Amino acid sequence: MHYIKSNKKKLFVLLFVCFCVITLSYLQAFSVIPEKLILLEGEEYIYNFKSFYFVNIKADNRAVLKLNNADIKVQGNYLELISPLSFKTQKRGSVKLNFKAFGVIPLKTMQVDIIPSKKLAACGNTIGVKIRMDGILVIGLSEVDKADGSKSAPAKDGGIKTGDIIYEVNNKKMLCIKDLINQIDNSKGDKLTIKFKRGNELMTTTINPIEGVNDKKYHIGLWVRDSTAGIGTMTFYDPETHGFGALGHGITDADTGTLMPVNSGEVMESNIISVRKGEQGTPGELKGIFMENKPPMGKIFANAECGIYGQMFEDFHVDKNRLYPIGLRGQVKVGPAT
Repeated sequence: MHYIKSNKKKLFVLLFVCFCVITLSYLQAFSVIPEKLILLEGEEYIYNFKSFYFVNIKADNRAVLKLNNADIKVQGNYLELISPLSFKTQKRGSVKLNFKAFGVIPLKTMQVDIIPSKKLAACGNTIGVKIRMDGILVIGLSEVDKADGSKSAPAKDGGIKTGDIIYEVNNKKMLCIKDLINQIDNSKGDKLTIKFKRGNELMTTTINPIEGVNDKKYHIGLWVRDSTAGIGTMTFYDPETHGFGALGHGITDADTGTLMPVNSGEVMESNIISVRKGEQGTPGELKGIFMENKPPMGKIFANAECGIYGQMFEDFHVDKNRLYPIGLRGQVKVGPAT
């Protein structure tokens, strides 16, 4: 009886160890397989997932990609992840690769986007930037002096905070600060229904404007901004599409740190007045003036974390010897900058 119990205990320990090994291997395989890849058309990429799993890989679009120099079969390709896996791109497009461990256990679905390979011009020249926001940014809250000597903060009481972006008032889209002022003036103290965005959340509130004791005009206690301008540098230019990227960082509001969404914008020629060189821990600064007597060079479509993006109205003259192939995120490595 003691011998049987001992064998059962050993068997339990063995099964437990096997279960732990399989679970850890599954989690390791799940973590090393990315959810999304962006690859260039006509290139080959080698990925070493270093997993012990034997997998079946199926594709919803078998025409754009080869695995280990073989076409993807309808029933899928059976491969060992312990060996390097080759992705050879055939043409631009998208494909979802469904990984199943041992051909039956769902492991992960990976999105692969194949984009055309192209060359861009490295720039670095200075430009003037003007953008008008999509909405009106709240940069501060204040109180309103009432006729009875008391104070009130209608916007604050209505739940609006610094950094919120106002999009609509009484179902009318706010294109500029003047639109907001007109709505407040025309309200005669009646409630305003305001739609605003906080982060990624769209919210609604109602506010009753108050007549100020000093100017006899209606107020809701807000400091706002609808546009900004400055000097920056062009990062790259695409001679084929006339598209460009600039700044290398998003335009944020100086008072709130909010990334400013773009409704419209333009790039202008500029003259640099002074340059303050950047030092470790302190960014540099360019000071300049816009060439207002010259027409805009291009329009801005987007303001994102990595910069502003748009299109030039005319061909932007660049040195053809300074065209460089684009690189992918996975190809970027830490090294000395030039």
